[in-house]
Amino acid sequence: APDFDYTEAYQKLISRKTWTVAGPAALCGTSWDPYNAANNMKTTDGVNYVFEKTDVVLEEGVNYQYKVVADHSWDECYPYGDNASFEVSETGKYTVRIYFNTDFQETWCEYEKTGETVVGEKVWTIAGVQDIMGSAWQPEDTANDMTSLGNGNFMLVKDSVFLQSDVEYNFKVLANHSWDENYGMYGEPGGGNCYFTVDEDGIYNVRFFWNYNSKELYAYAEPVDYVVSNNYMYAADQQSFAVGETSGLSVSLKNEQQIKGLQFDLVLPQGMSVAFDEDEPDITVNGQRAKKHSVSSNVLENGALRVMLTSLNNSAILGEDGEVLIVNVVVPDTMAEGDYTVMLRNVLLTNADNKSVRCADCSFIVTVVPAGMLGDVNGDKAVDVTDVVMTIDYILQKNPAGFNIRFADVNKDGVVDVTDVVTMIDVILQKISLSRGSEPVDRSAYTAFQMDLTIPSGYILEGVELTEIARGSHVLAYNMLADGRCRVLVFSMNNEALPAAWDQMIRLNLRGQAVPQIGIDRAMFVTIGGERHELSLNATTSIAQLSTPNSQLSIPAYDLNGRRVVNAKKGSVLLMNGKKYVK
Repeated sequence: APDFDYTEAYQKLISRKTWTVAGPAALCGTSWDPYNAANNMKTTDGVNYVFEKTDVVLEEGVNYQYKVVADHSWDECYPYGDNASFEVSETGKYTVRIYFNTDFQETWCEYEKTGETVVGEKVWTIAGVQDIMGSAWQPEDTANDMTSLGNGNFMLVKDSVFLQSDVEYNFKVLANHSWDENYGMYGEPGGGNCYFTVDEDGIYNVRFFWNYNSKELYAYAEPVDYVVSNNYMYAADQQSFAVGETSGLSVSLKNEQQIKGLQFDLVLPQGMSVAFDEDEPDITVNGQRAKKHSVSSNVLENGALRVMLTSLNNSAILGEDGEVLIVNVVVPDTMAEGDYTVMLRNVLLTNADNKSVRCADCSFIVTVVPAGMLGDVNGDKAVDVTDVVMTIDYILQKNPAGFNIRFADVNKDGVVDVTDVVTMIDVILQKISLSRGSEPVDRSAYTAFQMDLTIPSGYILEGVELTEIARGSHVLAYNMLADGRCRVLVFSMNNEALPAAWDQMIRLNLRGQAVPQIGIDRAMFVTIGGERHELSLNATTSIAQLSTPNSQLSIPAYDLNGRRVVNAKKGSVLLMNGKKYVK
């Protein structure tokens, strides 16, 4: 083999680096991409390099920045520190040449206008901290696009934002959902972040302003007269939705004070969508919690569903904790099974004093399950009486082996209770389908109920049984829970209505002295149509003892259906003066 002359020139040749220009997409085709070989520089001597691009559209007043990168890596790039930059005095088409000298590590730019062009109006977006913007420094978030006010002025409004006094809220403005052209402090291109602060913790309306001509960018926060309390909206985790079906998403309210109205934004995971009834989102108001309220809603530009619940006569939402709305959502056939996050954002309540109550945002998990699997709690690919029996055991806290709680929640409200048993029986009897596509029918009569009984110390519960009037149509199941309460379920295997005329439904067999004070808690009645009506009771104050003989009763007594009771029998559950009594 011939001998090679390893001269200094040859050594420079074999050690020569590749130099690439990285900068904005307007200049380089891709945004700050050191790997784009189309932007490699050329050389004839290994010292002086040049990059040339023709028909580049450049705008007057825009600062175009770039760096020269060695071997497609940011490990070595020039100039050190700040980017190299240039500006043109007229908008148009240009030929741009960028030079780099490896000996002196210097770069400079030359440009020549070659034609005219028209640049369309840009989209300006605010990017900043998540507390205000909803997303953290995301240039693609269209919810933060600004509105044009004319003459180069733009504005973005963010209402009802909770701000803290010890926090700097940073932001910048950028063009066309890209960091290629962005402005910060003092309107400097690519400059430091703008920021603002507030003097006190509270709720604020935040306004961002941007003038493209003057490059003036600022924001101000205006305090809003809001009440902050422990009221909040929520939804139970692990609500189950079947693939390819429309399902009801249950939304609940915890209110320590009277609430007359509410508003929130529902953000669904990508793929799910709100179901529509004709031209309106399909939303059902809970009959007990908000029976005098009406709902209005609209899908916002950012895809969130804004929901408002109001009352024309300013009625309060009843109860202290429970479901207020069901939003029907569509799960497409193509959606993968698994857990997904749903969010409630921008939650506002109106209290009895007509003050807005600011609530914290919340998120919860919904589970997408295979179609046709709801109700199959034992995983045998069928919904039958075994699934009903296992669900009853689960409700009674008997912990049945192999029980799948996700598939037991057949009405998809996030809770497994007697309501699911009623629905499961209807599915087995083929009275309904688990899809929401069937025609609605009038099934408002009660068919089942569930409650927890607190037995006072000193008494032994020897049994719970149905009275003769319901024994032929209904079944009773009960179990002593770990906390000492007795959970009772009454239901029909054919989902028949509870008897229309009766004085009592269940009888307690107790051993002890005198007539005890028995507490009733977590009581609910379920209609044939699967609607759950909850009773809010206090186990220590809502139950008194009934020791007066029937002939001496001076206070009218009623059964749980609201019918007057004249001759109450032992073990009856009665309503007197708004309280519950067990005789």
